[in-house]
Amino acid sequence: TSKNDVGFKKIIMKPVFPDGLQLVNASYKSVYGLIKSDWKNNIDKLEWAVSIPANTAATIYIPANSADEIFESGKSAVTNKNIKFIKMDNGAAVFEIGSGNYLFIRNKNFKKGILKDEFIFNNAVFPESHAATIAETPGGLIAAWFGGTKEGNKDVCIYTSTFVNNNWTVPVKVADGIINDTLRYPCYNPVFRFQKFHPHCLQECKLWQQYLQE
Repeated sequence: TSKNDVGFKKIIMKPVFPDGLQLVNASYKSVYGLIKSDWKNNIDKLEWAVSIPANTAATIYIPANSADEIFESGKSAVTNKNIKFIKMDNGAAVFEIGSGNYLFIRNKNFKKGILKDEFIFNNAVFPESHAATIAETPGGLIAAWFGGTKEGNKDVCIYTSTFVNNNWTVPVKVADGIINDTLRYPCYNPVFRFQKFHPHCLQECKLWQQYLQE
C-alpha cells in the first residue's frame, strides 16, 4: 500500500518473477475488499490477472522492455482509456489502474526461438557456478561450466552434464587443475568446440590430458 494514502486506498503491486517459478496465486482481504494477484510466467509470455476492490486504485509494475509489449484483455494497455501508463522504471512498465478485474499479458518476442527453458541441476556440491557452455554432439547435448567457491580460487573445477532420455544427468567433475601434490591451478570458462579429429590436434590434446580426469 502507498505510504502517502490511507491504508489500501492506493495499492502498489510490484511482484518478483524469479527464474524457475512459473505460477503464483495470491490474495489479501483489505478493508475495501479482496485484492488478487495471479500470474503465470512461461517462456513466451507473462500472464497476470489482477483484481482491485471498489473505491481504490493501484500502481502496477510489469517487466518489459517497453510499454508497447503490454496488452490488457487482448488490447494494447497504452491505448486503453481505463489504464494510465506512467513510466518505464528499471525494466518494468508502470501503470495506474482503477478498481476492477484485469488480465495483463506481456509477449516475450525475444524468446520465441527458445524451445525449452529449465535448470540442468537443482542441487550441487559447489556453492557457485558460472560460464555455462552447451554443444550438440552425435550422441546428444552436453553442457559444461565451472563450479567452486569463487572464480579464480583453486578449488574451482569443470563439470559436465549430458541430456539423456529427456533429462540432464547428475553433474560430473571432469577437470580439477591438479598437477601434483603441491601444485594446483584454478579452472576457468569451459568452451566446447566440436570438430573432426586432425593429427595437428594431438599435441594440444597431450597438453590438456594433465588437467582432465579419466
